[in-house]
Amino acid sequence: MFISRAFAVFFLVFTLSACQQEQRDGNLSLPVETLKNVRWQLESAEGFSLPNKTELIPFIEFIETGKVSGFSGCNRFQGSVNIDDSTIQFAPLAMSKRFCMETAEVESLFVQALEQVAKGHITENTLMFYDQNDKVVLTFVGQSR
Repeated sequence: MFISRAFAVFFLVFTLSACQQEQRDGNLSLPVETLKNVRWQLESAEGFSLPNKTELIPFIEFIETGKVSGFSGCNRFQGSVNIDDSTIQFAPLAMSKRFCMETAEVESLFVQALEQVAKGHITENTLMFYDQNDKVVLTFVGQSR
């Protein structure tokens, strides 16, 4: 009887501590200062493949608080961004108007993915953007400028 109670207590404590750890790991953070002075090159995206040529891969740069610029695979863009703890929201972006047959689809899907972004998280040298359902939509790798 003692062994079964001890096992039940151990199991309960183990289960509760696992839930506690999951909750801590689930907290996202997006420190604004960590984003600056880094070129965040797209590493993977939900729903589309990246171009084979490195110079055609989209990137994003947080140039100052509340401002963002980058490259969408064909065109340059810039605009405003609102970051509060782990939430992030991009305002409509101003873009150049070049047409690139090779990367038109990538550019369109990349911009659509940015519009879906609701949260962000940085781990070491990786920046991940999530949608409202906590699904990773874009993953970037940091490169010093």
